[in-house]
Amino acid sequence: MLFRSTGVAPSKTYTNVGTFTAVLTVTDNKGGTSTASTVITVSPNPATVIRVASITATVVTVNATTRRVDDTVKITNLNNQNVSGATVTAKYTGSVNKTVSGVTDANGNVTLNSGNAKKPGTVTFTVTNVTKSGNTYSPSDNSPNPPTVTKSY
Repeated sequence: MLFRSTGVAPSKTYTNVGTFTAVLTVTDNKGGTSTASTVITVSPNPATVIRVASITATVVTVNATTRRVDDTVKITNLNNQNVSGATVTAKYTGSVNKTVSGVTDANGNVTLNSGNAKKPGTVTFTVTNVTKSGNTYSPSDNSPNPPTVTKSY
């Protein structure tokens, strides 16, 4: 997209993330021109980039013969602020195979569980996606990365 201005002090606001080349061409009153260019990199707003900040796995004893694994996921932005209202989707594999999802609370936490099991086993929990309107999920900023924990019960 080309931006043209005939003003004395032209300006341009970049609203998309990316790398752009800005070119300024000046024409004097005799028709002579000179051109200069520079590369502009626009980064995302760190307040709108979300990630998995932590996962805590806990074995819960439901009764004498039944256990489950609860996984608490914390979602923050790149400013380390808690993100509420984010939908976290994850999968359990191993002794249990299922997909689960939930929405973070005011502290940025959501607890998901493997479901009850009567036999001992091992499950691996992996966050597969995080969504929130107006935000971008950045898997490369997750901790742990990849966002996976394994627990035996």
